[in-house]
Amino acid sequence: MKKKTYLKPLSHRPQELRQRLYTLYMEKYFNLFLNSYEWDGISHDQREYLMRAFWFNGSVAAFSIIQPLKKFLGTTAAAFSDSESDKGLIGFAPFAIQNYNMYDYPTTALLINVRGVPYIPKKVMVNHEDVVLGFAQHNRRPIEETISTLVKQIVNAEMAINTNINALKTPIIFTIGPDSAQHAQDFQNNLENDTPDFFANVGELDNIKALNSGVQPFFKDLYEYKKNIEGEIKTFLGLDNNDQGKRERENVDETNSNNDVINASRDSVLDCLNEFCDDISDVLGFDISVEAKQKPVTAVSEDGDIQGGPQPGAPKGGQENGNEYALLLFTGRDYRGRWHG
Repeated sequence: MKKKTYLKPLSHRPQELRQRLYTLYMEKYFNLFLNSYEWDGISHDQREYLMRAFWFNGSVAAFSIIQPLKKFLGTTAAAFSDSESDKGLIGFAPFAIQNYNMYDYPTTALLINVRGVPYIPKKVMVNHEDVVLGFAQHNRRPIEETISTLVKQIVNAEMAINTNINALKTPIIFTIGPDSAQHAQDFQNNLENDTPDFFANVGELDNIKALNSGVQPFFKDLYEYKKNIEGEIKTFLGLDNNDQGKRERENVDETNSNNDVINASRDSVLDCLNEFCDDISDVLGFDISVEAKQKPVTAVSEDGDIQGGPQPGAPKGGQENGNEYALLLFTGRDYRGRWHG
């Protein structure tokens, strides 16, 4: 019995492409998140560390490194010459929660010494006394968790687009009988020479059959689906997702409602970060602050103009102040996300 031979699919290629696409989109949105906030009062390394911690862990602990020039840093003390030796330095580290109060709020935690440095305390730290625990979201979940779920949907769309392209590239396959080889060759030559007419004997075409994939091009639908998911990610990150094409498809109410969600998403994260900064100032005595680089997305009027110009009774000082005044009237917040009664 003749042994059958089966073609082995290159199964690793789709998985490899899927992983590369996933990594590409995760890095894209991580970089957007990392560049969305401006910190003041901390070093570049600390800023990068904070944003990575909020992205991957959703949380970070702030604590005081007491008298770093004398006790902990030794020969590297010159790098921190701007600090007051009696006040110390602010440090950041991941943590493991040990206890909660009756309202499910963390009360004590252990700092995790990832790099084995000598100046991270080993004792259990009391929240709002020895340490300040900060969270990127009110649900205390990592930013990456939500983004990863949506990016997987984008990758599925990209893989579907890739499959659609490969299917469209499948050539037409002709099956012919032994007596039809010459006619099949003539038929192929006529096709390649754009000859509109082809004459065959009666019944000859029954011996020449063509097979094709029958795939319809759905690129536009798949692309729109992918863009919609990307818009959801931008909304979650508080970034403007109103491209010109989307503005043309939406009416004013839909656009303004979308803008409200974008601003609310940005404020949700910014409120948590501001609370973290305020607690650091109150508990540890270090003055740090954070602002969103992207200004709130403004409302659109019925004639398509962007609202937010100087209003009656608005403070003078140009378009920016007018926009801030309109924002205060609408949301009760200024650009830094602070409430104004």
